Amino acid sequence: MPMNAPIRIALSGVALTAVAAAVFLGPGHFASQAVQNPTISLDMVPSGTTYDETTNTMTVGSTENCLTSATANTVTHLHQAHLVIHDVEDLVGWQVRLNYIGDKMRLQGQNAVPFTDNTTLQPVGFTNLPIDAVTQVHRDVTAAQNIPPAPADNTNTPQTALLGASYVGAESFATSPDTPAKPVPDDSSYSAPSGGVLSFL
Repeated sequence: MPMNAPIRIALSGVALTAVAAAVFLGPGHFASQAVQNPTISLDMVPSGTTYDETTNTMTVGSTENCLTSATANTVTHLHQAHLVIHDVEDLVGWQVRLNYIGDKMRLQGQNAVPFTDNTTLQPVGFTNLPIDAVTQVHRDVTAAQNIPPAPADNTNTPQTALLGASYVGAESFATSPDTPAKPVPDDSSYSAPSGGVLSFL
């Protein structure tokens, strides 16, 4: 056997493995059917958003991305806002980065489960809105945040904050919420026809 025969055999084996992998991993084997067109917005007037625990329904009102008031308040004060999502399927987790001028307006914190479901005695957000068919409760949520300390006033300091959350446990279509619902829903334990609240800021 010539000296380069083992090399040819090895290369043939690599080529066959590559062809087999291409056939197995080719189109259709791992294609997602989820709609990937999510929109995440900051709702500065969250009063139109509700959660109904009796039907496990989250309703997001119109999104007001600008805070307006008749008289400006120039002293340090707090505003409540919701981070909302529209047009998403099979949400397992999320992450956002907020860029802002820290001495003009800044993030103080987040709550990824801002509502209460008194039927299960659990905190709820869009991330854990579905009820797990096995445990008959909402999944727990793990949230994370990285928010820099406030800069001195009138320094015009750019800052950035990172927020995120995901539900805990094995991922499944039924426990991963959709808004609006798919034509054939994965789960009927919840409803979020007009969006979902990812976090209370």
